[in-house]
Amino acid sequence: MSNRRQAFTLIELLVVIAIIAILIALLVPAVQKVREAAARTQDINNLKNLALALHNHHDTCKKLPKAIGTPSQAPLTGWIASIRAFMEQSNAVSTSVIPAICSPVDANNQGKVVGNNALTSYLAITGNDTANSNGIINNVAEATMAGISDGTSNTIMIGPRPPWANGGWGWWNSASLNDHSTYCIAGTYALPSNLFASTTLTSLWSPFAGGGNFAFGDGTVRMIPYTAAAITIPMSSRAGGELVDWSQIN
Repeated sequence: MSNRRQAFTLIELLVVIAIIAILIALLVPAVQKVREAAARTQDINNLKNLALALHNHHDTCKKLPKAIGTPSQAPLTGWIASIRAFMEQSNAVSTSVIPAICSPVDANNQGKVVGNNALTSYLAITGNDTANSNGIINNVAEATMAGISDGTSNTIMIGPRPPWANGGWGWWNSASLNDHSTYCIAGTYALPSNLFASTTLTSLWSPFAGGGNFAFGDGTVRMIPYTAAAITIPMSSRAGGELVDWSQIN
């Protein structure tokens, strides 16, 4: 009797390969879902850290920063510059990459520095009026929590807007809408098909499918789907008395 092992037949090899291919096909979507869930969690944590820094600024200074910053920050400007000390980033300069303000799925903002400016994936919501004045973090006044009469849980404070692929429109050390702003009017919220279209310069959008995460005045973070885009408009003012239809996102 021969003790030699018989080799696999061609059919057996094809069956094994087919089984492996099926297992890979089943595994890849599961891995992608896990990665997306982890990225969303990190994005939520980033927004919570920003909201916490804003609350700590309020507790210390008895007011929230303006979107355009204050002269004492010179040469830095903008709301993120105002809260550096509350994010353990006191020594950050315009070229400093701050991980907490970079979305984990923002392909255009992974430690990128454009010229003399590092980027951010998040914008302060300055309001829904043309003067950028009635939001929690606005251009005109340093608001207080007591002045958010619409309720901190009903008013959005920070929203998603990654910078363009060329690194423009997203410098964290900036406060001019015509100069790569880090804030905007929450009047539009949609995933633009062309990020370089002039209509998307001040639009909120998210690299996540279906919608983006928003930080509210009370520090909570919620996902608002694109199908509920209209809800961001009444939620953008701190004392407008608008009715909010929570059924659109709950």
